[in-house]
Amino acid sequence: MLTVHIGTKNAAKVAAVREAVTHYERRLFAALAGGAGSAGKVLVFEHQTESGVAANPLGFDETLIGARNRASAAVAAAGASPAVCLGVGLESGFVQFSRPRNAVFNFDVCCIVHEDREHYGFSNGTEYPFTPIQNVLDRGAPFAAEMGKHLQRKPLDDKEGYLGVLTDGEYPRLRVCEIAVRHAFLRLLHAGDYYA
Repeated sequence: MLTVHIGTKNAAKVAAVREAVTHYERRLFAALAGGAGSAGKVLVFEHQTESGVAANPLGFDETLIGARNRASAAVAAAGASPAVCLGVGLESGFVQFSRPRNAVFNFDVCCIVHEDREHYGFSNGTEYPFTPIQNVLDRGAPFAAEMGKHLQRKPLDDKEGYLGVLTDGEYPRLRVCEIAVRHAFLRLLHAGDYYA
């Protein structure tokens, strides 16, 4: 048996992991739990975990640490199990560039912990309007409320995200997270290319 333990209960992040697991299920089971030609079921569990970083991490390092902490905490929450166990952590963060102008990009990091190895994947980065993000990063304003105010609407919810609003629902947060998750699963499935 193969179990995947997600270190969040955020609806968009959980859905992204579930979709990626469904996409890679046969390959994951064959690679990790049964060998070539094997088929089986991958069970997915959700755990509320802490990232151990700021609510709105700034920079690649802090965001990677948050994702890793969530993945490790999910494995710990799973307890002792005879099943092959994967811990998955997702963390959204910001990176700021000073040139050619002040620009702040949002991105997601996925970390998958399997045994003693960590496998990372990133989403694409999207530039966010500077003023509301400045209020979030410098003054600790709540992200969803600040972006809702900027867009002159209710606060963003966990499922839609900023891109979901801008694209009228064509590219919700789920899709952004799923990119990071799929990239991390590809790294896991091809671990032999990365470890000697």
